[in-house]
Amino acid sequence: MATEAVGKKILTIEGVGDEKNLHPLQSIGHTRVAADCGFCTAGWVVTAKGLLDKNPNPNEDQVKAALAGHICRCSAYPNIIRTVMDSAAVMRGSKTPIEAEPESVVHIKMPMVRDYSTSGGHLAGAEVIEGTNKTVTKKWQGYPPENLNVLGKARPALPEVSIPRFTGKAQYASRVWFPDLLYTRFLTSPHPRAYIKDIDTSAADTMPGVKYILTYKNAPKLHSPNVARGRILVEPLPRELNLQGEVSAIVVAETEDLAQDAADAIKVTYEVLPFASLLKDSMAANAPDLGHGKGNLIRHSFSPKDLPHVTWADQRGDIENGFAEADVIKEFSYRFAGGVSVPMQPSGSVAKWDGDKLTMWGMGQGIYPVRASLAAALGMDVSKIRLINKWNGCTFGAARMAAERFYPMIAHLAKVTSRPVKVMLPKDQELAQLQIKPETITKFRVGAKKDGRIVALDHEVYVSIGDLDFGVHADGPGNAANQTELYTAKVPHWRSTWSAYRTNAPRPGPSRSHIQQETKWSWENMIDEMADAFGVDPVQYRMIHMTQLNPVTRAILTNDAHDGGAAGRLQGIRLGEAQSRCGQQSRKIQTRFRPRHVPASWREHGLSRR
Repeated sequence: MATEAVGKKILTIEGVGDEKNLHPLQSIGHTRVAADCGFCTAGWVVTAKGLLDKNPNPNEDQVKAALAGHICRCSAYPNIIRTVMDSAAVMRGSKTPIEAEPESVVHIKMPMVRDYSTSGGHLAGAEVIEGTNKTVTKKWQGYPPENLNVLGKARPALPEVSIPRFTGKAQYASRVWFPDLLYTRFLTSPHPRAYIKDIDTSAADTMPGVKYILTYKNAPKLHSPNVARGRILVEPLPRELNLQGEVSAIVVAETEDLAQDAADAIKVTYEVLPFASLLKDSMAANAPDLGHGKGNLIRHSFSPKDLPHVTWADQRGDIENGFAEADVIKEFSYRFAGGVSVPMQPSGSVAKWDGDKLTMWGMGQGIYPVRASLAAALGMDVSKIRLINKWNGCTFGAARMAAERFYPMIAHLAKVTSRPVKVMLPKDQELAQLQIKPETITKFRVGAKKDGRIVALDHEVYVSIGDLDFGVHADGPGNAANQTELYTAKVPHWRSTWSAYRTNAPRPGPSRSHIQQETKWSWENMIDEMADAFGVDPVQYRMIHMTQLNPVTRAILTNDAHDGGAAGRLQGIRLGEAQSRCGQQSRKIQTRFRPRHVPASWREHGLSRR
């Protein structure tokens, strides 16, 4: 490509426009919110300008063809295409105003009513009490105020955050540069599990441009362990390597190529160890002990004593009596293989010291907690660290630990070389460091009566946690328990057990949610299969079992429904009546009535007919 550019004029994003003289692609892109994380923005803006310079009136297919080589990991494609089309029209002289508005959505105005607690239960009164901390929240009843300047109005992103993405001035960590910047390359293990018996860097140490090589032999001992969400992470240069792609050495050199050459020259003697990358292998009777004498199952002081093969459990009623009452018992098993959200920006960071003060350009989803963790790991005053994390190329949560785990080592390398040091992981190495949606196995044993009503339910979840020493959601499922709460409200006997197993697999963590969809997916599959077994419409089968209004709120509705006065009489429309045939019996399911007016006592409790 360099030879093809000889004698040609080269245009970069800096030449398209600046803050004082934005090109229509930049100004309209800002208005249309055509940049989310913004990491790909400079590329498509330059390409789109090249298109409009040659073809001032392209159709949508021509715009798509011109931008076909660009990937927007945030999926802002409709906004990008509309920006190019609108820009072309403006450049041809169109005077049609360009205004911010939702793209590709159906806008439904809903009342901002909070007459419920997100932790469960529909309650009367002016307050809700939420969460384990019993947080008291004032309700906002009815519709929000209208004709406000901000609320209820479509607006572009803040210009000070958005426009630098369109002008090329957004300083992602991967774009930070200094004249004396040093670069790193990682040497990684090719084995799913191994122990470093010895590592020889003598040849690499003397290679051109090499400034420092970090291994387990000379890595600094962290003053405080790396933490994520309050949990201890594995140190960044362990001697026992738990998965393929774990880091054996870090090379610092004048250029990335010189660092890579030196990394290739390092000789590592590995003792390859037995491994268990999949849940079935870790759970097997003859599985290798990945817990150094503790076994593969994670157990805590709060783990149930009567369930020795479980990390966490919750239950209601008597599960055995429930199955004894059941007329039909079904069993289901679902496996999720795992998934990863790969960021557009390479995971990494830059560290620079000025005396005893450290500046770290990072990639993640936090500032102050991450800075505090870094300060604790380095054993220094947190006020002497500045962490800059203003722009990110879509971390998706997954890239946080891929960058943050190595902050202490990169800071140390900048200290010992007395120069700023940068790390940007190539994709093949990044994949081993990203937090993932882990492999899960979910099993159900469901007992139901002949009419399909579930009376007993045994729910088992098995989660792969890599080399973490805590069970993630298996320590207490948190948000992943939503479907448990949704579909067990009317089940008199149920039990939910969660078991976390160490594996030679990447570590789980936030990755466009955190162990949620995969566990919810299994619940929805089970409900569908139960509905099919009893010949019931799957939506109606859900309505039979899902959480309903609690007795307090139901009593309010019932009293108003039987109000004999003209003002209080409930006039309703029957929304529907469904028949479900389960086995030899049938039962009628009636939906609630929708009132045409609001009785006085409803208004007293903040309820609205809308």
